[in-house]
Formats: sequence, structure tokens, C-alpha cells
Amino acid sequence: MKRVYWLGSALTLAMLPTCSMAADNLTTLYLSATGKAQATPTLLTANMTLQAEASDAAAAQAQVNAMSQRVTKEAAGSPVDLSVQDYSVAQSENKAGATHWLAQQTIVISGKEAEPLLKLTAKYQSEGAALSGLSWSLDDATHDALMRDARADALHHLQVDAQQTAQVMGMHVQRYKTIRVETLYTPRPMMMARMAAAPQRTDDAQTVSVTISADVILTP
Repeated sequence: MKRVYWLGSALTLAMLPTCSMAADNLTTLYLSATGKAQATPTLLTANMTLQAEASDAAAAQAQVNAMSQRVTKEAAGSPVDLSVQDYSVAQSENKAGATHWLAQQTIVISGKEAEPLLKLTAKYQSEGAALSGLSWSLDDATHDALMRDARADALHHLQVDAQQTAQVMGMHVQRYKTIRVETLYTPRPMMMARMAAAPQRTDDAQTVSVTISADVILTP
């Protein structure tokens, strides 16, 4: 369920330094309003690292490449999306002075269904992959819908505030000279070192916040 509500607004009147009174009696009013829209998280994402050590770089790379091909093939037949990302190879020495190579590749697994994603994640962990992060967030379609709702709500309250302010001052809204839009959305991470149990979705909603600010031109 989506929920939309208005946080409030801030305004600056012509008597303040940021406003101006033109020669033709036009007054510039700076006004802002923030709206929020919320929904239950819909997308689970796991960040993992495939890694292998060997006495030479080629061997380490070959092992990681084989792991990457295997997990990509396995994910292709499941209801999850898997992307293969950063790749690195580094040389290091142990305490005895022996040289070895470490190859690593990042994979990101995401899906709307938790059970198949967690099964794959647990399987990859058992094969040596490291889990670096697990988080619930919003899928693109839900995020875009919430952003439209929050923006529309903020614009509505901006217009209402502009009309009310103009009325109190005995003036009228002529036009909106400049409109600025700022969007804020931060997914909620759930960091886990092990897949001992599936993370549960709570009632805590994911939030998209949109702030609209504008220069409103008022006339007597």
C-alpha cells in the first residue's frame, strides 16, 4: 500500500533579503514544500564476491571465471536477476614469504521473491563466495510511481501555500518563475555475514521524498 503525505512548507516573503520588489510592483516570493510517498519494500538484493587463490594469476583467474560462468548459468533458470560486475587480481605474500594471487569478482543478485534468491545465495556461500550485503529496497516501477505521487503532493501544497500567502498579503499569484525539484530515496540495508535465516520484511516502509521550491511572482 502506498501512503502519501505532506511534511510542510517554508516560505520567504518580499520583506526578507532574498525577495525583491520590481519597479512594476511585482513581488517575488520564494516558497518550498516537501512531500513523501511510502510503500513496503519490494526488491531483495544480495551483493557477493567470488574469489579464488592460486600460485599464479592465470590459475586464480581461471577459477573465478569458472565460478562466474557456473553461477550465471544457475541463475538463468531462476526468478532472480544476476549481474557480474567488478573484477580484480592482486598479488600478495604470506608470512613465510611465499607469493600467491587472489582473483575476485563481484556479483549482484536481485529479485522480488526472497526464497529463491536466498537459496542461491546460501549455495554460493557454501561454495566459497562471500556475502557482503543484503538489503530490501524498491523495484524501479514502484520507485517511479512513488516519486510521481510525492512530486504531485508537493506541487499541490506549494500551490495552496502560494495562494494563501498571496491572499493574506492582499495580492494575487501571477506565475511561477522558476521551479526546482529535489528527490531523496535511501534503501534500508540489512548486513549479514551468514545466511542462517531469511531476512524478514517488516512494516517499515521505504520512503521517497520530493522537495519542490519555486520563485512565485505576486501582483497587487
